[in-house]
Amino acid sequence: MRVSDRNFWKVVEMNEEELKQFMFSRAMRNLKEWHHHGEDILYEGIYRKWYEECSGCVPEEFADEHLENRIADKFYVMLDAVKQALVREGLVKDSEIRITIWPSWEDTTFCVMHWRKIVLLDLQEKAWHFKGVTSEEFKEYLLDYYKTAKHQILAYKGLENALKELQMARCNAENCEEHKEEAEGLTELEHVDIHIDGALIALERFLKE
Repeated sequence: MRVSDRNFWKVVEMNEEELKQFMFSRAMRNLKEWHHHGEDILYEGIYRKWYEECSGCVPEEFADEHLENRIADKFYVMLDAVKQALVREGLVKDSEIRITIWPSWEDTTFCVMHWRKIVLLDLQEKAWHFKGVTSEEFKEYLLDYYKTAKHQILAYKGLENALKELQMARCNAENCEEHKEEAEGLTELEHVDIHIDGALIALERFLKE
């Protein structure tokens, strides 16, 4: 794990194993705080109770009049863990991501994670989907969700960069304070070519993702 020198407490680059453990711990910690506060139970125990050994939507003792809220919690902690990993790696700000859950105890639960104007994740699962799934397999689910969301973010940012390059190509560099140093010694056409090339590189990278 490497912490960025630029922003010590926010930006942390993690390898895949660190990512999986971070997201798993984050999800189980939330369930413990919300439903097992004060109980002497480890994260692995919480996972087995809510996912691996859960034959219904939620553990039997929580199947009350708040059932749909419990189902929402079961899925929310997963997406929130992915969100926090994205935030921790400096890809997004916490306040920029919205998570919406439409829980169902009899059919499919729908989960959507939005960032800006794009959908990062769109999950459709039944609440008992994870029965029999080990904690290691569950961590792989989380990692796949993370990779999907990260790909969407990077693709969007790539398109933003391409647009910026095209906008810069249109300006008259000689009279633009923002690009004056960059354009020194270049003809206007050479300046345009540089930014057109930059836009093409960004678009090619986007199409290869």
